Amino acid sequence: MANMEYLKDMPIAVLGGGAVGKSCAADMKLAGKEVRLYDMMPFAKNTLANLEKTGILLDGVQRNLYCFERSGRAYLDMVSSDMGKVVKGAGLIVIAAPAMAHEPFFRELIPHLEDGQVIHIFTDNYGTLLLRKMMREMGCTKQVIVGGWSSAPYGTRIESVGKFTFPHVGVKYRAITLRGASLPMSDIDAFMESSRYLPCIDAVTYGNGSSSRNSETIGEKIYYYAVKLNNGSILRMSQPTKVIMYMVLTIMPIVIIILICVIAVSFVSAKHLTKYILDPINEVDINNIGKAEIYDELKPFFARIANQNAEKEKTEKIRREFTANVSHELKTPLTTISGYAQMISNGMAKAEDIKEFGRKIEKESDRLLTLIDDIINLSNIDEQGSIENPENIDLSLVTEEAICVLEKAAKERGIQIYYTKIPTFIKGNVTLVSELVYNLLDNAIKFSYPNTTIGIRTWIEDGRARFCVGNFGDGISGADLSNIFNRFYKTDKSRVNEKSGAGLGLSFVKNIMTLHKQNVWVESVDTKEGSTVKYTKFTFTLELA
Repeated sequence: MANMEYLKDMPIAVLGGGAVGKSCAADMKLAGKEVRLYDMMPFAKNTLANLEKTGILLDGVQRNLYCFERSGRAYLDMVSSDMGKVVKGAGLIVIAAPAMAHEPFFRELIPHLEDGQVIHIFTDNYGTLLLRKMMREMGCTKQVIVGGWSSAPYGTRIESVGKFTFPHVGVKYRAITLRGASLPMSDIDAFMESSRYLPCIDAVTYGNGSSSRNSETIGEKIYYYAVKLNNGSILRMSQPTKVIMYMVLTIMPIVIIILICVIAVSFVSAKHLTKYILDPINEVDINNIGKAEIYDELKPFFARIANQNAEKEKTEKIRREFTANVSHELKTPLTTISGYAQMISNGMAKAEDIKEFGRKIEKESDRLLTLIDDIINLSNIDEQGSIENPENIDLSLVTEEAICVLEKAAKERGIQIYYTKIPTFIKGNVTLVSELVYNLLDNAIKFSYPNTTIGIRTWIEDGRARFCVGNFGDGISGADLSNIFNRFYKTDKSRVNEKSGAGLGLSFVKNIMTLHKQNVWVESVDTKEGSTVKYTKFTFTLELA
C-alpha cells in the first residue's frame, strides 16, 4: 500500500460550484481541512457570489447506515474563478462536474497540474480516460494519480430561486458504498489510500462491513469481517463458514431455551404485577373516591376526578334549580293570562271588566317577555369567558343615562335621586356596564320606601373605580345577604312586592362583574336604633382606563 500521508495537511481543491461541489467543499471544511472552491466563468458569477462572506450552510437529514452526519456553516479558505490559484499547492483535487462539463474543466486544469497531486472525479463516466487522453494530447508529463468514483458521495439539493442561488445545500443521504478505480490500474492502491484524507466520503469509510469467498487453499468458503477502529486502523477477521454454522447450531438451542424461559417468566411476572397494581384501582368507587385507599402516586389524579364529580354535581343541582325556577316563573304569568283569556272567551267577564282584564293580560305578557329577555341575557353572559376588546367608558355618562331612563319611575313613587357627576373612565363592555348600572338603580327604586331618596356616588380607591347606589327601605336580612345574587332568589318581603320581578336582576349584575373579573357586594344597616328603616347600598369596582 502506497504511503499517502503527505496529503494529510495539504489543501484540497474542489472544482465545480454546483450542489455536489458545494456539499463536498462545505463537508470537508467542517471536517477541519483547508478547502478551495473553483467554478468557471460565466457560471461563477452566480454559483460563487458572496460565498466568502456568507459561507455555505450544510444541513439535511443525511441518511446513512452508520448515522454519520456533519452539519454547519463552512467558510472556505478560497473561492475563485482562477483555476491556477485554486489548484496551486493542492494535494487532492475533487472534480464535481457533470460529464458534459469534463472537457472544458480538464482543459483549464491540465496546465496547472503539479507532481504528487491526486485527482478524484465525482462521478467518473469515463472522465479518467478522457483526462489521461487530454494530458497526452496537451503534452502534460506531471506525475499525478487520476481516478474516479461510480457516483457522488451525496444525494444533495441546492436552494435557488430563478437564477439566484442561495449559499445553502441540503444533504438527503450519504453514500455508504462507492466503487472507485484509477487509470492506470497500477495506481489503484495509492488512489484508494488517498481517499482516507478526503472527508467528503467519511460516511463510506466510517463503520464496518463483511464479505465471503471460496478459499482454494483449504477448499472451503471463508467468511471475512472488517471493522474500522477509533484510531483509524482496520481490524480484519476470517473464519470458515462451516465452523460458524457449527457454532450457530450448537448455541441456538440454548439461546431458544433461554429465550422461552425469559418470555415465560416475563409473562407471569407481568400478569402478577398488573393484577397487583390494578386491583386497588378497580375497587375504587368513582362516585365516592374520598373513602378509597389508593396509591400515593394516584391521589392527585383521583383528587381531580373527585373535584370534577363535585363540580358536576354542583352544576347539575344548579341546572335542576334553574329549570324549576324558570318553569315556576313562566307558569305564573301564563296562568294569569290563560285565566283572564278564558273568562273573556267564555263570556264570563262583565262588559265593564273586559278592559281591566285586557290591561292585566298586557301587564303579564310584558312580565313574561321581560323574563324571557333576562334569561337570554344571562345565557349569553354565561357563554362568554371574558371581555373581548374592552372599551374606555365614561362611568358618569352611563350613570346619567340610567337616571334619565328611570327618572319617571322614581318620581311616580316620590323618590329623589342625588348624583354628583365626576368623570370617571373605566375599561369594559359599554353595553354590559350600562345594564349593570341600570339594574342596580332599578332595584333601588323598586325596594325604596316612597318619598325617600337614593344616593349614587363614584370615586377612585386602591387603583380602581368604585360605584355605589344606596336606598332606604326594608333592607336585606343577614340570612338573605349571602344569597341575594343567586338566580331567582327572592326575600320573603320581596315576594309580596308585585314589582319585584323574577329575581334575575341581581344575578345579572353578579355575572357581569364576574365577566369583568371584578367584585360587587351589598351592605344593609339600620338607620338608627329602634328604627325599622334600613339603608341598603350596592357597591362594585371596575378597572380604570
